Amino acid sequence: MAGLLKALQDFSLPQSIHGFGGATFDDNGAIVSGPMTSVGAGPWDTLKNLYRGRLKIALAKADKNPYLQGWHVNGIRERIDALIEHWLPSLFSHFSTKLDKSIIHADFSKYLS
Repeated sequence: MAGLLKALQDFSLPQSIHGFGGATFDDNGAIVSGPMTSVGAGPWDTLKNLYRGRLKIALAKADKNPYLQGWHVNGIRERIDALIEHWLPSLFSHFSTKLDKSIIHADFSKYLS
C-alpha cells in the first residue's frame, strides 16, 4: 500500500490537467481535469476556489439538515459565508505556490483497517 501511495505522489500529471479537483478521461482517452467524485463538483480553476467550492457544497448540505438549523440564529450562517469569502483568500495568499497539483486518493483509510 505504501508503494502505491508513493507512486501516486511521484506521478507527473499530464499537461491536460488544467483544473483542481478530480480527473477523468476525455473522448480520446487523455487524462483531463474533471469533477471530484467525492464532492460531485469541479474542476475549479484555482486551489482556493476548490476549497471555496467544497465548503459551499458542504454548507448547502448542512443547510438541508433539520438538526443544524440553529446556526441561522444571530447571523452565524452569514458569518460563516463571510469567513469563507474574506478569510479563505488571505489564507491562500501565504502559499509559496498555488499551481502545484498532485494526485491524492482520499479513501485509502477504509482499506487499511
